[in-house]
Amino acid sequence: MFALCVELGDEKLDGSYVALERAGVAVINGTNRSGRRRFTLTHEIGHHVFADSYSAEWVVESSSDARERLIDAFAIHFLMPRSGVTKRWQELDGKTDPRGATLALAAEYGASWSAACAQLRNLDLIDDPLREELAQVRPGKSEYLEREIAIVEDLRPPQVSAAVAAGVIKAYRKNKITRGRAIELLRGTVEPDELPAPNAVPLDAMTADIRPLD
Repeated sequence: MFALCVELGDEKLDGSYVALERAGVAVINGTNRSGRRRFTLTHEIGHHVFADSYSAEWVVESSSDARERLIDAFAIHFLMPRSGVTKRWQELDGKTDPRGATLALAAEYGASWSAACAQLRNLDLIDDPLREELAQVRPGKSEYLEREIAIVEDLRPPQVSAAVAAGVIKAYRKNKITRGRAIELLRGTVEPDELPAPNAVPLDAMTADIRPLD
């Protein structure tokens, strides 16, 4: 599956997925926060695994559709697996400081705040009242800094799958696409002057199809 992360502006749109003949393509809205971008990407991987042909997500974590809920479950267990989260919760003494432990887990596993709270409830590490209490107050950057918790931004837009970027540059080198088209396909990840020089086209290749005039 190939993924593309670009700023779409509208935060209500999380991402979309479409199946091709031999691959799948996911577009992630880079306007949203890092944790939400990661969750959306994993959600789209779920569509790929379940062989869905197309999906367009509007806030993937709040869907009422049964299949979407199944894929949401796949995504959160993929991002925050039971064994690792449970062990880390104990190391962080989550029973004594549940908010601090949740902050650390959300940052370490790169999950959105709502997804982290939901998964801790799924794993029975917290109860429903505590989940609601934690989820209601979304942490700001200062709260992470105060606890010396580093936040690593992932899927920063613009971002194109490495295999796609390599394919575009190889096609440009072989003169199969123009410079302008290469820049367009790379979605702003490369400046025009950063492109390598295209391969020289042999003269016989350029004249092979030219017939002399009668």
